[in-house]
Amino acid sequence: MSAASLRARLDWFNKLRWGAGFGVLTAVLLVGLVFGTPIEVRPLSLTAGVLLLMNLVYVLRARAMPPVDMRAELLLMKIQMVGDLVVLTILLNLSGGIENPLVFSYVIHVIIASLLFKGREIFQIAWLAIFLFTADVVGEYFGILPHHHLPTAGEVSHELPFILMTLSSFWLVILFSAYVGALIMRHNRFIKDELVARQEQLLSEDRAKTDFFRFVTHEIKSPINTAQS
Repeated sequence: MSAASLRARLDWFNKLRWGAGFGVLTAVLLVGLVFGTPIEVRPLSLTAGVLLLMNLVYVLRARAMPPVDMRAELLLMKIQMVGDLVVLTILLNLSGGIENPLVFSYVIHVIIASLLFKGREIFQIAWLAIFLFTADVVGEYFGILPHHHLPTAGEVSHELPFILMTLSSFWLVILFSAYVGALIMRHNRFIKDELVARQEQLLSEDRAKTDFFRFVTHEIKSPINTAQS
């Protein structure tokens, strides 16, 4: 892995963020303004705009600075991931919190983290997602954070057994996704390293064969040239 390959992954991540930002903005405007559903249109639109603005900064930074430092690219990637999780938590808080059926959207970030990072870094993203969502749910339950009720949600979503069951399921899904993603990517990296090692071995053997034939040809030509002289 190199700084250039990480930058290529960052560019791919930025394209996904463009789609997510405009998708959320379009959905909010359609649901809130066109269909007249009582949702927080202005805060949700503002949050989606912040996500798009953040992505614009990432893109401009990528165009202005060439990929030369591996640590800088990794740090920027982690900053982007943390920013996305915070924005996602705010969006969920403004659209029902635990009542929102899209609470498992955090899994998408865990899967992307397994593609971009490895080992402990994947679980860092998973635990951050768990912490943010749990903090939002607990804050809404105790009245620390405002709760924006969804019209289609029932009162059962406010009961403690339902909240505990949802949080337990959320923790299980996030941690299991991180484990499976890390396991699959570790296996893929092992196969890739093995293929690279075999390729290097084949290239080394090819160079040895070429050197051998060059040596043999030279040794055969020497006595023939001597005899002709």
